[in-house]
Amino acid sequence: MVDTSPAFTLTDRLVARADLAGAAGPGHLLGCDLDEADFSGLDLTGWVFERCTLRRIELSGARLEFSRWRNCRGAFANFSGAGLEDAVFQSSDFNNASFRRAVLSSASLKRLQADRSGFHR
Repeated sequence: MVDTSPAFTLTDRLVARADLAGAAGPGHLLGCDLDEADFSGLDLTGWVFERCTLRRIELSGARLEFSRWRNCRGAFANFSGAGLEDAVFQSSDFNNASFRRAVLSSASLKRLQADRSGFHR
C-alpha cells in the first residue's frame, strides 16, 4: 500500500517545477497557481491538488497514482501518457484537457467537468 499522507502543504502561491521535483514525499497544494507549468515526467504519486489553477499545465508522462484533485480548474491541461491509477477527481473543471493514453484504472471522476476533453487511446 502506498502512503498518500501529504508530508507538507504549500498554500496560495505560484508553484514551479523546482518546488515539486525535489520534494520529499507527497505534498498538498492548496489554492496554488500552476498555470502553464511543466511537470512532465515527475513522480507526484499521492499529491493533493485543492482549489488550484492548472490552466495549460503540462503533466505528460507524470506519475500521478493516488493523486487527488478537488475544486481545481485546468482548462487545456495535458495528462497525455500520465499514470492516474486510483486518482480522484472531484468537483473540478478540466475542459479541453488531454488524457490521451493516460492510465485511469480505478480512478474516480466525481462531478468532473471535462467538455471537449480527449480520452482517446
